[in-house]
Amino acid sequence: MRSYTILAAIAASLVLARGAALAEEQFAARNTAGGHIVLSDRPCPFDAAAADGLQLAFTYQPGVSFVRGCWAYLPASRVVRVVWLDDGRQVDYDPAQFERVDGELIGDRRF
Repeated sequence: MRSYTILAAIAASLVLARGAALAEEQFAARNTAGGHIVLSDRPCPFDAAAADGLQLAFTYQPGVSFVRGCWAYLPASRVVRVVWLDDGRQVDYDPAQFERVDGELIGDRRF
């Protein structure tokens, strides 16, 4: 049930992000380096992500700079696909890994 709830929340964030100005939502999962992978509902502002509908993603680890990317939920395969802009890798993640971040946002807000 939890997996379905996360899937629904991520899909809803994609739809709602296209609406009027809303408070930013973020979903986060721990990465293997002790930091987080963060999915934002903000549109991806980078030229490499010209495709319509992609959202901002980033990952970080303690003491290391951010890696930025763009993400989308792919309903047919039920994965979150992130394109990491540092090297162009496309990585699929299980949406059940991510939890909504309430309260103070994780990470750098200066994009």
